[in-house]
Amino acid sequence: MVLGIEPRRAARVRPLDWARRNLFRTWFDGILTLSMGAALAALLPRLVDWAYTNAAFRPDPEACRAASGACWSVIVDMWPLFFVGLYPGSERWRLAVAVGILLLAAAAVVTGLVRRPRRRLAVAGLAASAFLVLLHGGIAGLPAVPPRQWGGLLLTIVLAVFSQTLAFPAGVLLALGRRSTRHPIVHTLCTIYIEVVRSVPLVMILLMATLILPLFLPPWLRPDTTLMAAVGITLFSAASIAEVVRGGLAGVPRGQEEAASSLGLTRVQTLRFIVLPQALRRVQPALIGTFINFIKGSTLVVAIGLYDVLGGAVLAAANPRWVGHSIEPLMFVAFLFWLICFSFSQYSRRLEGRYANRPAVAGASQETDMQGARQVG
Repeated sequence: MVLGIEPRRAARVRPLDWARRNLFRTWFDGILTLSMGAALAALLPRLVDWAYTNAAFRPDPEACRAASGACWSVIVDMWPLFFVGLYPGSERWRLAVAVGILLLAAAAVVTGLVRRPRRRLAVAGLAASAFLVLLHGGIAGLPAVPPRQWGGLLLTIVLAVFSQTLAFPAGVLLALGRRSTRHPIVHTLCTIYIEVVRSVPLVMILLMATLILPLFLPPWLRPDTTLMAAVGITLFSAASIAEVVRGGLAGVPRGQEEAASSLGLTRVQTLRFIVLPQALRRVQPALIGTFINFIKGSTLVVAIGLYDVLGGAVLAAANPRWVGHSIEPLMFVAFLFWLICFSFSQYSRRLEGRYANRPAVAGASQETDMQGARQVG
């Protein structure tokens, strides 16, 4: 309590009031709610019987033939294809350690344990380096595991983390270059790159990066297919992120830059402390949506011979022991992608709530940013 003013407490919402406001606001909402409730009441018992009560879980094809429900045995039996691909079984302990390091680093950043941006970058860089060293090996006495043996959810995570980590700063630079009016050549080149890359399907870029580009390179310079796929996804993601960021930059009032210039800030300081923070805050939900789309779009690497988590499901269903059981692997993969994308969306909502509790841009936060930038200058 400050100056005798009690903090405002959130009003407790009763379940009946919540239902009236969200489920029965109008007569149409009421009919829709009752219809959906009746449909769920009719389908949910059958779904539980199929997915759990009458399902088979033992890794035995005979158990699936005897069961009248789902055959989850294929997932129990072929789980390495879904998670690690062809990664050697004797070296999978490295994956557990690497994933643990990534989770600890992510928890430190998300929970605010590491607050300063430079420290966050340092923690992320160290965690990513340790992850790649443990994953590939070849140093410190660890046997080398080539990327062609990576697969499953492991390959999906590697492609997503590698491509999006590089695509975000590249997309910001492309957006700034396209918005620039002082350098016509930079503006033209960035515009051509963005428009051309965004107009081509991602699968075509993957095919060009892995099948056509190596034809023009000497044999000693031809990289691995996994690396080329990551590069192709990065180039495509950077163009899409650039358009999202450009929309945020266009939404920042011109007076912000003029006010910063009147305070003596350079153009780089204005972009760093005034323009970019406001622009990225405006397009934060769209950026998260773009990241989610490219995590799902990474499944297109199946077209170039790489087997991520979706490719693992296809291989598991094609196994002679489990022929005829393709629905369960696909449902399991759908659940994994839902879990990943839902986690990202929840983190996005948390960021939106954090930004909503801060002062408005046109008021105190703007003045604070300019004062901080002036001190740096």
